[in-house]
Amino acid sequence: MFSPMDVEVGLVVQTNPKVAPTSGNLLMLDYIPGTMMTVTSAQIESQTLKPNRASGGMRRGLKEVTGSFKMRLHRDEAVSLIFASILGNAWGEAGETGEGGDTLVPGKKKVAFMIVQTLTDDEGNVVRDEFLGCEVTKIDFSAENSTGIDLTVTFVGIDAKTDLVGASSLNRVESSDELELIGDDLKNMTVADVSVSDWTKLDFSIEQARDAKPIIGSNVAVGTAASAPRKITGAVSFYRPSGVAPGFTGAGQGLSFDLLDAYHIDVKSAFFVEPQHAYGSSAVESTASFSAGYNKVAATDIVITRP
Repeated sequence: MFSPMDVEVGLVVQTNPKVAPTSGNLLMLDYIPGTMMTVTSAQIESQTLKPNRASGGMRRGLKEVTGSFKMRLHRDEAVSLIFASILGNAWGEAGETGEGGDTLVPGKKKVAFMIVQTLTDDEGNVVRDEFLGCEVTKIDFSAENSTGIDLTVTFVGIDAKTDLVGASSLNRVESSDELELIGDDLKNMTVADVSVSDWTKLDFSIEQARDAKPIIGSNVAVGTAASAPRKITGAVSFYRPSGVAPGFTGAGQGLSFDLLDAYHIDVKSAFFVEPQHAYGSSAVESTASFSAGYNKVAATDIVITRP
């Protein structure tokens, strides 16, 4: 019998999304138990009438590979791969690998990987569920004082199989022991031309819609493709300051913040709605939602840096 407390998760980059790698680094992912990767299939019901009012049953159609994980955000190779996948590009190394200053800007590259869920029972028997051609479709997190910053990541893939050996040939790379981030670690948040210093909460999300594309002759998608523009959305909350208005103009304003020394996120043009004010607590708190757009000068909408 397998316990959900004995399931390990790892990611390995694929050069061919339809072929399971037999070599490479399996980046172990520390996650919060709960949701996992799953595979379902389309059900094609028979409309045929058989003798004695029986039907013709059904056939299994296209495999549908989806899932999500929640994890405490921290600097880690698997987390960096997740960022690369949602933005469709590779990290640019500033110098020697691991020395810092690396940047990630959005692109149109396919950053796909196999997700391996390894189950081990109390007698040491191992089963591996392998999900191929996976890409990230959404990440989101919230940060506020004295709470953990939990990153939720949603995936789509094209195929899945169960293997007793498979990924055992991969080079296992343990998750980093860097600090798990909490709200107190969100530093230096600024919005261009906004006179606010007492921030209370940040909600942040990046979404890249992707669809698995079916073909005739197979119940496995040929691949995935982006199906909508990237969305970067969220909201900032703060204690309402003195003065007529804090400076949210409705035009594109830069939003940036540090996640301790793990990642620096720089949204080049965030378009804010009118702040909404809450009067139900001991201090008036305001919230302004935003949606990011393309910045012509920066030639992008977001840049993520590993300090």
